[in-house]
Amino acid sequence: MSGAAESSETRPHYTLAFFGAAWSPPTAPMSRIFEETLIDMARLAPGVKIAGAAIDLGGAETIEGTEPGDTPADPSLAAVIPTLRWVPTIVALDEQGNECARFEGMMPKLEIRRKLLAVFAGKPETD
Repeated sequence: MSGAAESSETRPHYTLAFFGAAWSPPTAPMSRIFEETLIDMARLAPGVKIAGAAIDLGGAETIEGTEPGDTPADPSLAAVIPTLRWVPTIVALDEQGNECARFEGMMPKLEIRRKLLAVFAGKPETD
């Protein structure tokens, strides 16, 4: 049984973060795509541990599970905010907090999934 515990500890860890705001119309559909992507990645990349975070960048309404204007507790996530050019944005960070993928604005779920699988396999695609 200890082999299973060790294998889960040695899996690569990534954080997939969604940055959105109620005032941005694409936030609602991309929020659903983000949630579905987390579920898909758990199934398609079982050798990778993926944490999800949704950050609301402010507004009268909030993204489900967030508070308006919340500053992420994770300094790696907070460091992404000044670099955002589009809302919504999905960012993948490795264990060290380095950005390894970014998806800005509206994007098809299958494209996000394909690029993330390439990153998790150690073969990131270049645009």
